[in-house]
Amino acid sequence: MRLVNVVVWLGVLCVSSTSMAEEGEFALGLAAINPSGLTAKYWVSENTAYDVLAEWSSSSNKIEMHADYLNHDFTKLQWEAERAAVYYGYGIKVRIKEGSDTKISIRIPFGVSYFINDMPFEVFGEVAPRIRVVPSTSASMDLLIGIRYRFL
Repeated sequence: MRLVNVVVWLGVLCVSSTSMAEEGEFALGLAAINPSGLTAKYWVSENTAYDVLAEWSSSSNKIEMHADYLNHDFTKLQWEAERAAVYYGYGIKVRIKEGSDTKISIRIPFGVSYFINDMPFEVFGEVAPRIRVVPSTSASMDLLIGIRYRFL
């Protein structure tokens, strides 16, 4: 039951605003390295978005999710006729494993998104230092690359 509550809470956090690079745009894709899983992004203005990632393992009976609020700067990377953004933000990561304590961390993601011209894809790379705050304190890092299909 605890897992269901966390999944619902993170889903509501991800889509709680009604406004998105294209306001209202939604994207869905895959991310790899650490963590790996399904990723979704919902734009709430031209420069801000919610991002969520879900990773699960049936062999170790665990699920990890993170939800971030991201600010994008489209002026830092200038390529002729190409669209790219540097982004940064803050968020939360939750890890639930059967027979183990739930772990909650604060994330500070930094990344780059590249929007492929004339195609509905976003390619991204991200590094996110994180500090676990529950059940004990420790520091770690997430590193991921991925691609999302943009529902325009």
